[in-house]
This record gives sequence, C-alpha cells and structure tokens, in this order.
Amino acid sequence: MKLIYRTFCLLGITIALFSCKNETKSTVQKAETTIAKKVLTEAPEKKELSMEEKNQVNSVLMKAMVTPELKTFVSLMVSAGVADMLAKNQGPFTVFAPSNEALGAMGVTAMNAYLNPENKASLEKMVNAHIVKANLESTSLVQNIKDANGHYTLTTLAGETITASREGTNIVLTNAAGEKATLGKSDIIGGNGVLHVIDTALQTK
Repeated sequence: MKLIYRTFCLLGITIALFSCKNETKSTVQKAETTIAKKVLTEAPEKKELSMEEKNQVNSVLMKAMVTPELKTFVSLMVSAGVADMLAKNQGPFTVFAPSNEALGAMGVTAMNAYLNPENKASLEKMVNAHIVKANLESTSLVQNIKDANGHYTLTTLAGETITASREGTNIVLTNAAGEKATLGKSDIIGGNGVLHVIDTALQTK
C-alpha cells in the first residue's frame, strides 16, 4: 500500500512539474512575442536625406575621400579648411589632386612646414593652387587645349595660373614656376565638379 501511495505521489509531482514547465515556456514565448512586436513598432523609421545632405554625399570632396590615391591630399584639404567648400559649395570645381606619392616626393621637411599651424595660410594657398572654379572633364581639357593652339591657361583659386597642354596622349599641367604634372586617373565625377589625379604637387611661390 505504501508503494502505491508513493507511486501516486511521484506521479502527481511529475504532472505538476510538467504542467509548470509548459506554463513557463508558454509565458516566455508570449513575452518574446510581445517584445518583438514592441521593437518592430517602436523602431525608428529610416531618415531620408535632405537635398543638401545628398549633395554633400555626392560632392567632389566625398569622391576624393573614397579614392585611395588621394588620402594625403584629403588630409591637407581638411587641415587647410578647404574641405567644407568642396563638400557644400555648388561649384563647379575641377580639382587636380596630387597623389599620395606626389606629395610624398615633396619630402618630410616641406610637408611638416605646410602642416605647421603657423603656416596654415601657405597650406591653404598650396591646396587652392590645385583647384579651378570650372567643370573640366578630360574631353573638355583636350578640346580647350586644341582651341587655344596647344596651351590652355587656367586660373586657380589661389590666384595663380597653370597651363594645360598635350605631350603625346597625356594632358600636362605647368605652373608659373615651370613645375609639370601629368594627369593620371581622370574624370572622377562628383555632383559639384570633377576630380583628376596628378603625379606632381604644384607648389606655390
């Protein structure tokens, strides 16, 4: 008799535990469903970019920032305070941007001098010496060079002149000091202008 009693007791406890377990599982599932619904309903909607933000994302500055060859020049533009202009101004701009190797060829002493906060004006002038207020893709440059009898003069934002000419199939820029730079990777198009990579930094006077 005692054995039967114990068996019934054990069976009763097992049923109670099983029932409790199922009830707990059901409660957890309900809680998870409630939380999931809450997350879905309270999740913030994806913000749509304003026209100004869209223009900045597609700007010449952003195109330069995602061009690996121009990492150093982008840093110089930021230090010179020119970056905002290329991101927010409607332009159009043509940027003849020296490659990392071109700026490295200037030497550590020259680069350190430009990066000295006391020489910010010189840095700004050097950076602006590579920017023209116009939209000049390579095809336009070639045509303008032809129309100008082989030497097309441009005025940079630094107020200095550079001359575009052809040497074979290459487009070459020459500044007032006689320094020459050849266009390499060209026609990186942004919403407010165009970007060309050059192989030499055109330093200012």
